[in-house]
Amino acid sequence: MPLLLFVLLICPPGLGFIYLWEGYPLVLCGAQVFSALLLVLIYRAGINSARKNHASLAEVGGMVYLPLKVNLVLYFLVGIPVIWFYAANAMVLMIAYGAGCLGFCFAYLSGLTFMARSVKP
Repeated sequence: MPLLLFVLLICPPGLGFIYLWEGYPLVLCGAQVFSALLLVLIYRAGINSARKNHASLAEVGGMVYLPLKVNLVLYFLVGIPVIWFYAANAMVLMIAYGAGCLGFCFAYLSGLTFMARSVKP
C-alpha cells in the first residue's frame, strides 16, 4: 500500500515541481532532500506493515534497510550532478526523476522480498 501511495501521490507532484522550478538548482536540490525524506518514510511504513503481518519478522534487523541505503546513495551521487548540470533542461530532470522513482520501487520490493524470505515457518 505505501508503494501505491508513493506512485500515485508523490511522483506526479514531483514532476510538476520540476516543471515549475526548472532552472533553479538549489531549489531542486532542496526538493531532492525532501523527497529522500519521503522515501525513507514510505520504506519504513512498508517494512512496519510487513512486520505487523508476520510475527516472525520482529527480529529482522538493519539488513532490511540495505536496499534503501544503496538507493539513497545512488540517488544523491547521480541526482545532484544531474541537477547541477541540467537544471535548465526539464526533460532530462524528469527522466532522471523517473529513473530515481523506479530505482526506489525496486529497492522497496527487494526489501519486502528479503523480509518475505526471512519468514520462519
